[in-house]
Amino acid sequence: MPFNTRTLIKEYKKSLRELNHLKQKYNSKKGRTEKEDVDLQLIDSMISDMQFAIQWLQTGRNPDMRRGVDKTGVYLTDPRVLDSLRVDRPDHAEKELSREEQELIEDALCTLTVREKDVFMLINSTFAD
Repeated sequence: MPFNTRTLIKEYKKSLRELNHLKQKYNSKKGRTEKEDVDLQLIDSMISDMQFAIQWLQTGRNPDMRRGVDKTGVYLTDPRVLDSLRVDRPDHAEKELSREEQELIEDALCTLTVREKDVFMLINSTFAD
């Protein structure tokens, strides 16, 4: 059976329903033991993880992103960002950036992970030499 996202989402939702059903059974039980309380906490954690995974699969984005913008989306919002970042100028002359260009670059860089920033800075310094 070939793997596809719709099948995976369907299976995750089925598992989520089963986890919710199991949680209801634990919650309706009177006089739970300490082990059952630990099991309930584990089930809650599994439900949370499952909801996170389903949301990520459905949207194609990390649900925990602070800014709510995909990394590539920042470049699409304002094409001047890419123009500001161009390093393929033949003379490699340093250009004085305007305050607006600096803000555009800062906005673009703040959406990158530490590793992506390192790669960008490495590439940028390579072309600057």
